[in-house]
Amino acid sequence: MSATALVKAGAVLNRHDAEGQRLLRACAAERRFGRESEPRPWLPDFRAFAASVLGWSFSPRGYAGTDERPVPPDLELPLLETGETLRPDYAVVERDPRGGDASWQLLVQVLAPGQDCDRADAGGGRLEATPHDRLERLLRATGVSAGLLFRMGRTGH
Repeated sequence: MSATALVKAGAVLNRHDAEGQRLLRACAAERRFGRESEPRPWLPDFRAFAASVLGWSFSPRGYAGTDERPVPPDLELPLLETGETLRPDYAVVERDPRGGDASWQLLVQVLAPGQDCDRADAGGGRLEATPHDRLERLLRATGVSAGLLFRMGRTGH
């Protein structure tokens, strides 16, 4: 999420959160990117980041996208025009669903290191769309109101 989106949503982050910074650093690893001579910190594992920094438990009752609870078919979107299926890597269950039905509050898509959220993937029989557009299309089709693109990459960027 961009800083602008967080501000519009009313989320105010504490810039002096020493414990949060410590947890974030503990999830980071060192890696050289491209032609850089010096390694930089990066986040190689969304699940470790979400468990440590965000406090997610990944229990089958609250999350999908794990071995214990795979992403259900109702969170997938088959694309007839390309033969591919859009699906999140993880999904978070709504804590207090309305009407007693299981519902979802967040879909998470994990991107590869260096993959640009705003650059269209083209060719190979895939939908020519940015990861952002692909997630947005999946959100509209599933009725889930929020999505998170997580790019495994440099911290602080």
